[in-house]
Amino acid sequence: MNWVDVIIKPILTEKSYGLRSEEIKKYVFEINKNANKYEVALAFQMIYGVEPEKVNIINRKATAVRTGTRKPGMSKHKKIAYITLAKGVDIAIEAQEAEEKPVAKKQENEIKTEKKEEKKVKASKGTLTKVVKTSPKAK
Repeated sequence: MNWVDVIIKPILTEKSYGLRSEEIKKYVFEINKNANKYEVALAFQMIYGVEPEKVNIINRKATAVRTGTRKPGMSKHKKIAYITLAKGVDIAIEAQEAEEKPVAKKQENEIKTEKKEEKKVKASKGTLTKVVKTSPKAK
C-alpha cells in the first residue's frame, strides 16, 4: 500500500480539538481500512515530518441511521487512528491554521483602533450634532 493512501483525512470534532489543546498533543485521522499501526506511523512521518510517539487504532462499525423511510440507512464503517506526538511537538493539520492566527490578531487590533476613533468622533450628550436648516419664514 502506498503511504499517501494510508491517511485519508483528519477528523475535526470537538473531541479532537480538545485532544489537540492538551500539553501532549493527540491528532485524530480517518485511515484506510487495511492499514496497520506501523503503516500509519510511517505515513504520518512522511507527510508531516514528525515521528509519532504512539499510534492507537479504532474500528468504528456501521450503525443504523434514521432516513425518514421504512428502511433505515447505515453509516459508513470507519477506521480511526489516534496519533500521539512527543511533548512540545506540534503540527499544522490545515494550511490555513498556521496563517490565520497572526492575521486574525492584526484584524482584531485594526477593529479596536477603529472603535477608539469612532468614540473620539462621537459628540457628548447635550450638544447639537446636526445643523438644522430652517426656512426664513419659520421664524
